[in-house]
Amino acid sequence: MDIYAHGDTVYHIWNTRGGDGEPITMAGTPTVAVYKDGSTTPMTLDVPASLSIDRGGAAVIGCHLLTLVLSDADFVAGFYEVRLTAGTVDGVSFVGVVCLEFRIGAVISDAVAAAEAAQAAAEAAQSAAESADTAAGLAQTAAEGAGTAAGLAQTAAEAAQAAAEGIDPPTEVEIAAEIMAAEPADYYDIAGSVGRLLYELRQRSVGEKIVMDRAAGTLKFYKGDGSTLIATFTMETVGDVDTLTRS
Repeated sequence: MDIYAHGDTVYHIWNTRGGDGEPITMAGTPTVAVYKDGSTTPMTLDVPASLSIDRGGAAVIGCHLLTLVLSDADFVAGFYEVRLTAGTVDGVSFVGVVCLEFRIGAVISDAVAAAEAAQAAAEAAQSAAESADTAAGLAQTAAEGAGTAAGLAQTAAEAAQAAAEGIDPPTEVEIAAEIMAAEPADYYDIAGSVGRLLYELRQRSVGEKIVMDRAAGTLKFYKGDGSTLIATFTMETVGDVDTLTRS
């Protein structure tokens, strides 16, 4: 269906044919009327619709031109139809035959369709943005995984190098002696630093056993067998400072 705006001029060409299918002219002084939004009452127009029957003369019969100027104030947004109100074709009345349908302005269904299309486009754009974020996150995870793998490879390479050079790992006693040789301040720079020292001992003594006797205020450091004592430390707390002294 064609859509027009107020002020447009509508030109519509249409044909009539007889019972045998051959083009035939209209008789009976054909006229038309315009109806709006399904009304049964024709519009009263300042510039009525006009018909040009057999346009082109006798040599071109059955081809007619309808001209309608949409300048009347009543031509507002809506649905319109142009019907014949007089005229016959091959002896048959054509009154009531619709020769043109059109509308002025967009209708609600068009606006809804446009809104739905815009919503779909916005959702597609949002989905694309989320996919891009997901891809970026996966790339970041892959990069972090590659970094971790590189770190592990470096550690393995260093271990292999140490083995190749015949470097023996430190014994439990050497680890404990190295830790206890450090200044106490290296470990109790914050409140509760006994936990920090225990962490360092544990980290540097994989496989060792540490037993804390809170009642006796002692810390005993055993070899991996759990029974061979390496060293005993006495714990003392003054204010926010925790001190471990080797017995």
